[in-house]
Amino acid sequence: MATATLLDYEAVMAHDNEDINSSLSENQKRLAATHHLLVVNGKNNKNCFIVLDQDMKAAIELIIKRRELGHVEDSNNFIFATGWTQDGFMRHSPILKRYAEELKVKNMSTRAMRKYLATTFQATAPSEQENDFLARHLGNPKYSKKMS
Repeated sequence: MATATLLDYEAVMAHDNEDINSSLSENQKRLAATHHLLVVNGKNNKNCFIVLDQDMKAAIELIIKRRELGHVEDSNNFIFATGWTQDGFMRHSPILKRYAEELKVKNMSTRAMRKYLATTFQATAPSEQENDFLARHLGNPKYSKKMS
């Protein structure tokens, strides 16, 4: 999500899914009316799919609206833009690390968080298909066989 651009977000908000909506069930149509799918370039140049609900959309719009408070240049096209990092966007790892140290939480890393999520997910007794989905979403399809 860190590398999501303003253009990515604007394209999602402007896109009309009328052709897709005709093939959806009523429940799916209700979900589609309140959620948006943002696709960004993820790790290893793979697409990363992010489902945005109304609260997330409102938060992103507030971030975009208040960019000047972060001293972000107009030429910086990242949603999570900064005026102080070399890449021009916020990376989650240093932020997580900073707050983990501040709160005296040990072993807080994205790897540890993925492992915790996978472990707690097992309490829901997921199907093999759900295991595969989570493993792919966490970026490790080989791991899905270990989860079941």
